[in-house]
Amino acid sequence: LSTEEAIAFIKGKRLSATRLAGGTPSLQFKDNGTMYGHNGGSDSGKWRIEDGKLCMSWQRWEYEGCGKLVRVEGKVHHLYPNASAVHLVFNN
Repeated sequence: LSTEEAIAFIKGKRLSATRLAGGTPSLQFKDNGTMYGHNGGSDSGKWRIEDGKLCMSWQRWEYEGCGKLVRVEGKVHHLYPNASAVHLVFNN
């Protein structure tokens, strides 16, 4: 996605996703750059879009970095920072 498309997709949204390493997190991306997530437990952190990539930094969950957002067969995929694999598939 372009930077503008990524911002429109994420900012102010509550999204559900499938995490390929396990789980189905519900994520909320606030307009002010904070985020909240629930996946068996809950966490909070910060998000931003940088060069079309979704950057996330969680307080407890083991993810920090910037990954590309790509559209595949009508769904948006978030890649790991090294682009070696899919981190999340957004369901909405």
